[in-house]
Amino acid sequence: MKSRHDAQKPRIDLLARDTRARAIVSAAR
Repeated sequence: MKSRHDAQKPRIDLLARDTRARAIVSAAR
């Protein structure tokens, strides 16, 4: 039920997730 809060939330969460995903991919390689 935090859809509004999520929408107002900055893209820092997305950037952090992307960075984490990249790190996992690089480690998997």
